[in-house]
Amino acid sequence: MTLTGHAVVGAAIIKILPSHPILAVVLAFFSHFVLDAIPHWDYPINSKRDDPKDLMNSTMHLDRLFLKDLVKICIDGTVGVIVSLLLFAPSYSLSFSNLISLWPIVLGAGAGMIADFLQFLYLQIRVEPLIVIQRLHVCIHTEKKMKRFKFLSIASQIAGILLIKYYIG
Repeated sequence: MTLTGHAVVGAAIIKILPSHPILAVVLAFFSHFVLDAIPHWDYPINSKRDDPKDLMNSTMHLDRLFLKDLVKICIDGTVGVIVSLLLFAPSYSLSFSNLISLWPIVLGAGAGMIADFLQFLYLQIRVEPLIVIQRLHVCIHTEKKMKRFKFLSIASQIAGILLIKYYIG
């Protein structure tokens, strides 16, 4: 699942539960794992080396490939926040007080995406609670990849985003 999809779902959860912000952030965080359990396409992270015998032993090399991956990931995450704001922010003129009211949407989007950032941290420093979160990530993430059906996977993520917008408003 792309970070954009995770961000939109996280922001949608915040939009649904505005009077319960702590619960909404927790649900947005765990929505990441639920979405990762569904077969999907992920763009390749070329600086990550998976150990086929034990994904807990994967590594990430901080090299030129990492910089390319970082740009790709930053663009994806930024698009996720922007799409979340476009879908769920109230439509009014921009002012400082109006911008402050957007923080819950950004928080929800961030909560939906942060599990992947924590995975990166785990690959660099293997300490608790990162170990438990990585174990959950590895355990729940689907093994069924849609590599041959990239277009269908992206289209289904877009359709899911549009359905979320339709039902949430």
